[in-house]
Amino acid sequence: MNRKLFCIFVALIFLLASLPLGCSGNRPTDMPSAEPTSSLLPTVTPTPTEEKPIGGYELDDSGDVLTVFLSTEQGAWTIESFDSAVIDVKSKGAFSGFTLFSVTPIESGTCALLLSCETDGQISSHCKLELFVNEAYSLEVMSSDVELGSAPDDTKVTEPIDFAIDYTKYPEMLKDYLGEKVVADAQLVINAFLNGETSVAISPVGNASGYANSVSCALNLMCPPFEALTDYNSLTAYSSGKLNWSFLGTWEETRDALSDFEAAVKGIMASIDKRDCETAKAMLLYSELTKDSYYDYAFSESNNHTPEQERLVPSAYNAIINRSGICTAFAQALTFLYTQAGIDSIPVSGDSPEMFHMWTMVELGGKLYFMDPTWDLGGGFKYFGMTADDRCGWAGGFDASTFYFCGQTLELRSSVISERFAVLHDSLDVGGADFKLFHSTQLATFCNGAFSFDCAG
Repeated sequence: MNRKLFCIFVALIFLLASLPLGCSGNRPTDMPSAEPTSSLLPTVTPTPTEEKPIGGYELDDSGDVLTVFLSTEQGAWTIESFDSAVIDVKSKGAFSGFTLFSVTPIESGTCALLLSCETDGQISSHCKLELFVNEAYSLEVMSSDVELGSAPDDTKVTEPIDFAIDYTKYPEMLKDYLGEKVVADAQLVINAFLNGETSVAISPVGNASGYANSVSCALNLMCPPFEALTDYNSLTAYSSGKLNWSFLGTWEETRDALSDFEAAVKGIMASIDKRDCETAKAMLLYSELTKDSYYDYAFSESNNHTPEQERLVPSAYNAIINRSGICTAFAQALTFLYTQAGIDSIPVSGDSPEMFHMWTMVELGGKLYFMDPTWDLGGGFKYFGMTADDRCGWAGGFDASTFYFCGQTLELRSSVISERFAVLHDSLDVGGADFKLFHSTQLATFCNGAFSFDCAG
């Protein structure tokens, strides 16, 4: 072997000896290894690519409201940035696996809405929408990270209440003003009426016709069909130890009318979700009573009424089943619906320089408010939650000394004082308010989402 080949052979041996083997014969050790030497390779883990946002957007037909819905499974979505001079953006909370955001136009122009998602303290996703508000102040989506779709509708009832009508329920204020005996005797009359009977034994307190009138006040609020379907007259009803009445139709016709009335009430009560707080229930029932109802001007402007009209048109029965009537009908109907929902209320009347009128006094959260469903017919909320001073001022100029309920003058100027709903009165005009209630957040919105009110607050 010459010298050149020998050198090549030795170099190959050293090269093979330096290559690592598949398995080491050395035993593992518990001793720490020596500090690693520096390397030219990067040691920082690259930032992972953000997830694509999961969700969509829905734009109403008029372009007045854009709803963006993004998956809560990705994390917590929040508003990062937008041009407040062009659009307004509000979170509508989480519902059905999505966080919802409501976007409404303010001024014409273009802008970007950026929403961010945080997971475990880190931003995991973004959602960007390029928006345009045209000269008609309608929204258009120019581009978006999510597709057009149908947003979950939190205004729909998903947890309906278990409702069964109970004509013997009564408002606490009714008992406070008329007494426990009047309420108990009204319950006797109602039970007899529902069994097809035409009299019940009672012992009046004081003047018999005056006492029968107090019972009539209770009956109108507790069982509206009684007033509409019988000829009960408080001036002549009491005789020989009994209150007496007759049915205006046959018993079969009366039962059919009762069934129709109860179906109408159940339809209204179906607007309530188990998640709804007291104020949300009050708003929902107010809306359901007023939004598709109308005032009977033909009746109010005429002095020539049949006995049937005199009995039916002013009754709560008429307001609920026919969605028509005058102020007495709607004020008493609201009291009946509130009673069925466990909300305390009574109708109150009063005089202004122009008119006699009736509305409803309601207790919410331990405080009293005036509600005027008649003046809000068509779906308004301008007259929801007034103070007594409102009623005597901007809301009709009524005389507080004439506030009245079933034979009693009521001193209410110092008790109906809460201004909780003043923001509604200041923000809303007379007429339809486009009211919506989001059950999961208890947020009420008005005027296509331009104004909101926290029912739970």
